[in-house]
Amino acid sequence: MGRRGAGADVDEAEKRLQALMMRPAFKTLPVAHNGNVHAIWHQFYDSPYQFVAIQAIAKWLHPELFKDLDPDATFREFHQKFLPLPYKPGYWVSLPAQ
Repeated sequence: MGRRGAGADVDEAEKRLQALMMRPAFKTLPVAHNGNVHAIWHQFYDSPYQFVAIQAIAKWLHPELFKDLDPDATFREFHQKFLPLPYKPGYWVSLPAQ
């Protein structure tokens, strides 16, 4: 699905995720067409940053319930306050509804 993480090419990751969803096992699933396909940086799973992944997943699964969450803004603020590196997007990608 392409590289994800700091500075990853989001357009390339989206193209690769679209290609994955065209495989026979996936293309007939409703999520392949309704905008519920997402990929996330695997380093979130076992790191102090997992709260950002939890926010993103919560918003994906229940957008109305968590409409006030902005995981991108949360991670930007976290970088600004606590990390010596500037924030670069590329930690997740979502496909739009088709």
